Amino acid sequence: MELPLVSIIVPVYNNEVYVDRCLESIIKQTYQNIEIIVVNDGSTDTSLDICKKIAKQDNRIKIINQKNSGVSAARNAGLEKVKGEFITFVDSDDWVANNFIEDNILLLQKESADMVCFNLKEVYNDKIVDINQFFYGMTTDKIQEGLILDKMSSYMCNKIYRKSIWGGKKFPVGMIFEDFYIMASLVLDCNKIIANEKSYYFYNRANEDSYTNKYNLNFKFDF
Repeated sequence: MELPLVSIIVPVYNNEVYVDRCLESIIKQTYQNIEIIVVNDGSTDTSLDICKKIAKQDNRIKIINQKNSGVSAARNAGLEKVKGEFITFVDSDDWVANNFIEDNILLLQKESADMVCFNLKEVYNDKIVDINQFFYGMTTDKIQEGLILDKMSSYMCNKIYRKSIWGGKKFPVGMIFEDFYIMASLVLDCNKIIANEKSYYFYNRANEDSYTNKYNLNFKFDF
């Protein structure tokens, strides 16, 4: 079976403490046919230097530089450059299991699906919390309902997508809950969505500088 190219988009903004771990976890994937699109969103710390150093060791890494415009603009810049048949996202303060691409691409191909959803672990300073929302045998309708009605996490990062469902879709720049916005559009364009009940994504909740840890009134307005 021919192995399709998978594009992994990694937005980076001032994550010098975490970005090394993030990229190393991607480089070490058991699935080798990947391109890693790092979008440096105007970092003012040493994040870009770290990314360049790692890129010298792995030619699958491509770096895009832009002025600071936010995670939506960074992801959009990455989407413009993808060459893969499948797309996924990893935030630069998080990390992934080394088999997350291989396991899920095999499932996508076996089931001829447009999207696969898998579980994740939220990592705090003193604990790890399993977020288990996806289970084997879930139907496309059930997953669509869960994601659109916010019954399941609409994170971009615990899913892999067939490129063809994206079309000209873009993340809304300057708004919070950009994942929730784009997810509703994506799932409605899927003929088949499958669930993998294993966990592959480690969501860093210990990063106090993460935007999701800075709740404010804009969260309610944007939602």
